[in-house]
Amino acid sequence: MGRTLAVHSLETAKRCGYRAIQFNSVVSSNTASVKLWESLGFERAGMIRKAFMNPMNQPLDIYIYYREL
Repeated sequence: MGRTLAVHSLETAKRCGYRAIQFNSVVSSNTASVKLWESLGFERAGMIRKAFMNPMNQPLDIYIYYREL
């Protein structure tokens, strides 16, 4: 489901005239999501340290992803 949504977003953004797209928040421990965005050609543009609290009350970093269209 995530891949379908991501591909649709890329196609729609390109069709609307955007030259790049950004995905704002991927939790560093979510390896499946990190793998998905990187497999679609996204590059890590930045990181926000300790921006997400997991259920065990541990702070985790989040990544910001970017891709030209």
